[in-house]
Amino acid sequence: MIKTDVIDKIYYNESLIKLVLDRKNINFKPGQHFSISIDGIYLNREYSCYSSTYNDKSIEFLIRVIKNGTLTSLIDNLVKKNTKVTLHGPFGKFGLHSRHSNLRKLFISTGTGIAPFRSIILSSHISNFTILQGISSEKDIIEEKDFNDGEVIYCISKGSTKYFSGRVTKFITEELEKNYNLDNTAFYICGNGFMISEVNDLLLKKYNINGSRIVTEAFF
Repeated sequence: MIKTDVIDKIYYNESLIKLVLDRKNINFKPGQHFSISIDGIYLNREYSCYSSTYNDKSIEFLIRVIKNGTLTSLIDNLVKKNTKVTLHGPFGKFGLHSRHSNLRKLFISTGTGIAPFRSIILSSHISNFTILQGISSEKDIIEEKDFNDGEVIYCISKGSTKYFSGRVTKFITEELEKNYNLDNTAFYICGNGFMISEVNDLLLKKYNINGSRIVTEAFF
């Protein structure tokens, strides 16, 4: 358990916040998550780390502000510079596997499930990757220069003229085999449990992907 300070809040839009904390002596592996609570408010929620392990001064978390959400509304309204928060962790074993070192990585995520992938990309300095990101609308797109070394495909479930229109499962069903050498790809999936179950079934049953090339992390 480490008590630390809020350095900043960076708004991507009205519903997504990058929370920046003083790192102090906090250590973690890319892909791991922490349980966060605001000082004096005894509520804990778990968030994947969004920043690089090489960032010595700060540690970042991507947080969706949910209207009437138990903790996110407090973060949005109450957390100001120098507010104390408590981190428990890190937890989890989600991250790159050495057996996939020579394979292209396809990172499949929904919502803030993109967070551990940014941490992995920044920490591992990889470029042979694609992010397949499922979001509700174009306003939820996160413009990150940190993804420029790879490829990002946005799947917009509420329709889009500029990006792929449909959920990530639709893209995987209709487009995956056309665009990728599946025999040379490792699949990392992070997001809500329903999406993970659907994607996992498609990979195993439709494309006969070996389970050793699939790694999952459900929202906690």
